[in-house]
Order: sequence, then structure tokens, then C-alpha cells
Amino acid sequence: MARVPARYGTILRYYRGLDDGSLGFERVATFRTAPSLFGIDLDDRGSEEAFRVYDHPEVRIWRKTDAFSLERALEVIQPDRARTDERVPLRQASANGLLLERDEDAPATGQTFADAFPGRLPVPWLWWLAWWMLSAAASLPWVLRCFRVLPDRGWGLAKVLGPLSVLVPLWLLVALGAVRSSGTAVGVASGVQVAVGAALLAARGGARWHELVAFVRERRRTLVALEVAGIAVFLAVLALRAANPDLWYHPTGGEKPFAAAYLTALARSSTFPPADPWFSGGAMNYYYGTWWTIAAPARLLGIAPDVALNLAVATAASLLASVAWSIGLAVVPWVASALEPAPPGAGWWPCSSCWASGTSTVPASSSAGSTTPSPGAPSRRSTGGASAA
Repeated sequence: MARVPARYGTILRYYRGLDDGSLGFERVATFRTAPSLFGIDLDDRGSEEAFRVYDHPEVRIWRKTDAFSLERALEVIQPDRARTDERVPLRQASANGLLLERDEDAPATGQTFADAFPGRLPVPWLWWLAWWMLSAAASLPWVLRCFRVLPDRGWGLAKVLGPLSVLVPLWLLVALGAVRSSGTAVGVASGVQVAVGAALLAARGGARWHELVAFVRERRRTLVALEVAGIAVFLAVLALRAANPDLWYHPTGGEKPFAAAYLTALARSSTFPPADPWFSGGAMNYYYGTWWTIAAPARLLGIAPDVALNLAVATAASLLASVAWSIGLAVVPWVASALEPAPPGAGWWPCSSCWASGTSTVPASSSAGSTTPSPGAPSRRSTGGASAA
């Protein structure tokens, strides 16, 4: 805001009045925590704001003095002058270092919530899963060749690489201003990926298609086990989220409203960087790549953000299981000096190990959550918020 004084003059006068004492307040305490390494404090006050303010913000406490009066405060702040503040576009004011161009406040444009997320599809989780599986299948022609040293030739890795091959190029095109973000754009990008995959299979007289069919027949037990593991994990976590869709939990659930706000803003924005949900007319000065992987299929399918966030949790667990299984097929026989090729269930050990390490804090959290609250204490449950993947 300090870079746009013509637009935010009133609030800037308020903060200046606090600092110089003209508002009738005096600063009584300042708390500042700097990172340290081996006992050496590191001054990071000039570092990137998202890191510094988000991780260890400076806290200031003021106390009202006898010099305070309402008339004096109004004279300092001059709230009536807010009517004459100029609507200076933030991009022209160089208020965001992540912006790729400087014109009007385009990030705030986009469809309304109802238009962006109509929610007309029945059984949304099935359509969501179908998009992720289709994009993974469309990437198999090139993934299997790039990772042919693995026992499954990267079949499990395609669960991640396939969707990314759609979303990363599309994000770049939107960020460069070549296209506008929309459900149609995601659909076209997905169609292009499928077309490229089909063209690769049809190349050289369909040689790659026959190679793929032969590979599936040869390793069908391994591939079926991998697919069953991924889908089973997805359905299990989906059932858990359906039983308790509220992902807010104190004290570890503090970012869930933040996550919902950023995902909604990203999914609705037609240009990048997306709109800032906390600062009207501003652009998001935060990393949002993971949110984009959730927002894009949600926008394509018209799934509301609260549902998409819960589906993303199940999807992340499923992708972790598939990738761990794929890598485990290669690592477990090497570690255990087992027979080659690896048995179909060789991926079970790393898959279950990932889950065990990820859920190792559950007993502690459960015991903490079972403590009886004191009379009048607020409940740990809340109706708001959801979690990202």
C-alpha cells in the first residue's frame, strides 16, 4: 500500500499517526524473531515478504495515552479524503514483483461463482477420477519410453506426469497472456494431450500400440496390482472425507480458510497471477502451483471448491500410493536381492511405509483432541474451511 499513496492515503495516514504519536498512542513493545544458524542471527528484513511476514512477522503493541482524542484522530487520519483517493491500478504502481505485465487490474476479472462452478455433474468424484485417469493414460506412450528401465516402465509415475503435462503448459500460456483461464481452456488442453498420445501410438504403423499391448499382457498382474492400490487408496480417503468433510481442526487447521480462499480465487480468475482474495483489486503474491492442479479440473468439471479440496486430498493420497508402488517395484528387489522381475506385490512395502510415516502423528493428535475442554471453551470443530492436497 505504501507504493500507492494516492489510492490508500487514509490507511497510510493512520499508520504514520501510530508511529509518530500524533494519534495519541505510544509503542510499548516490539517483538521480532529472526532466523538463526549455529547461534548466529540472520537479518532477513529485506527478504521476500511472503517468507518473512508469513513465517515470523514482527509484532508491535501500542498503548493509548492521555493525549488521545477523537477529534485529533479524525484530523490526522482525514477519512473524508478517502472519497478523493485515486483508483490507481496496482500493476501500474509496481505493487507486485510477480506480475508479468503492467496494465489494468485484469486478475480480478472472471466468471461469477455460480457460472464457474455450476455443479451439474452427478457423482462428481467419479468424473474427477476419470479426468485424472484419462490424462495419465494419454501420457503412457511417452512415459513408458522415458522410464523403461523401471519394472513397470513408469506406469505409476504417469499418474502424476500425465496431468502435469496438461496443466503446466496451460499455466504458462495463461501467464504469458496467450490464452485466458477457463473450463474450456482446460478441456482443450486435455483434448490436445489425448490427441498427441493417440498420434504417438499410431506412429510407425502402430508399432508403439502393439508394443504397449504386449507390455500390458506381459506385466498385467503388476499393473493390475498398481491400479487397484491407487484406486483403493482414493476410495478409502474419499470415504473418510465424506464421513467428516470439515477439514478444520485446531490448532493444526489454521490454513484451511486460507486454502479455500486461494483456490476459489485461482479457479475464478481468467488471467494470471490470479486475484488476491484478501485484497480487493490486487494480484496474488503467493505461490499457487499446487492450487492450480486442483483448480483446473474443478473449473473444467464445474465442481465447487469445497468439494474439490476434499477430492484433492483423496487424489494426493492415491498419487502417493501409485508413485511409491512404482518406485518400490524397482527398489525392493534391489534392496532385498529378490528375484527379477519384481513380484506384483513388491510395491506394497514402500506404499504402506509412506502411509505409516504419514499417519504416525495420528495417535498424538487424537489424544490431544480427546482432552475435555474447560467449561465455556470453544469447540475445536468449525463449519468453515477445507484442506489442500
